[in-house]
Amino acid sequence: VQVLIEICDTSYKKDREEKLPLYASRGVAEVWLVHVDKRFVEVFRNPQEGSYAQYTRHSDGTVSPAAFPNVQIDVAQLLR
Repeated sequence: VQVLIEICDTSYKKDREEKLPLYASRGVAEVWLVHVDKRFVEVFRNPQEGSYAQYTRHSDGTVSPAAFPNVQIDVAQLLR
C-alpha cells in the first residue's frame, strides 16, 4: 500500500492510537488522517518500528503523496 487515507469523524482517537501503529507495523508507506470536523489532514510517512518517522499537518494548500509527487490534492477538497 503506497497511500492509505482514513476519513475520521468520530473515530479519530481509534484511528490515531490503534490503527496508525498497526499500519506502520505492516509497512504501509504513508497514511493520511482526514479530520473533517476539526478541518485538518495529518500525513504520516516512513514507517519504522510500529510508528511513523515523518509527520505533517495541513489545514490549507495542497498535499502530495510521496509515491506520486506530481499529484497535488487540494486540502480544502479533502475536508468537504
